[in-house]
Amino acid sequence: MTTDRAAYIERGRADYEADVKARPLYPDGTPRKGWDQLCEIARYSWAKPRHLGITDHNPEFDTLPL
Repeated sequence: MTTDRAAYIERGRADYEADVKARPLYPDGTPRKGWDQLCEIARYSWAKPRHLGITDHNPEFDTLPL
């Protein structure tokens, strides 16, 4: 089963927003950014399919730019 790019992005966004809700501040007390304020690399990190792990080459997702 292949999940499309939009589904990965929405799941990543939901995961990030839940994490921000649980921990809204950085250790120095600065509020964490909203999803739309994250850089592309940070959004990619949250949206990247978990089953692919951290590798140099993830053809299922790497060809789908955020």
